[in-house]
Amino acid sequence: MDASKRRGRPRAHDREQVLLAAKTVAVQRGFDNVRFSDVAAVTGVPVSSLQYVFGSRDAMVSEVLRAGVRDELARLRQVIDQEPDPWRRIELFVERSISVDDTARREGWLLWIEYWRAALRDPALAEEYAEIADSWRSLVQGAVDDGVKGGAFDIAGTSPDAAASIVALVDGLGVQVEVGERRMRAGRAIRAAHASARRILGVT
Repeated sequence: MDASKRRGRPRAHDREQVLLAAKTVAVQRGFDNVRFSDVAAVTGVPVSSLQYVFGSRDAMVSEVLRAGVRDELARLRQVIDQEPDPWRRIELFVERSISVDDTARREGWLLWIEYWRAALRDPALAEEYAEIADSWRSLVQGAVDDGVKGGAFDIAGTSPDAAASIVALVDGLGVQVEVGERRMRAGRAIRAAHASARRILGVT
């Protein structure tokens, strides 16, 4: 018998719906407060079925984190890959990552902050994060390489170092904005990141 048709197991196409619902609950209540019953109430999938699929609440939350950060990466890559100008790709990376859209920014940074926190305790997540971090940096490094090649950028060091500096810059400013540092609003953070990225890349 097909495993997807076993009694008590949600249909295969429900998994994405379940993960999205769990993410929505987590953003509203905090990842530590996500329960099977909350997700069941949103999706209509019985608690017993959720337990069958994920095994435990913690396993479900880990999968939500994995799926969430990979989805964010895929969406950002799609936007950046459509832009031919290297500097504009850097600007887009900054603007989409920090974001002046309060709802999108909150959902994105809560996801990332929780992923980092979970990775400190979970070796499997930590190992996966190394791969994901490389993918994030590659978005920026591709733009840096193209800019150097085309003469738009004049960097002092290597393109991997420049890319890592820009990613670290965005991470630091994004967290400051999201935790509510009074002097660091989203618009100001984006302007500061653009200015610092120009210095790193040697853009006039």
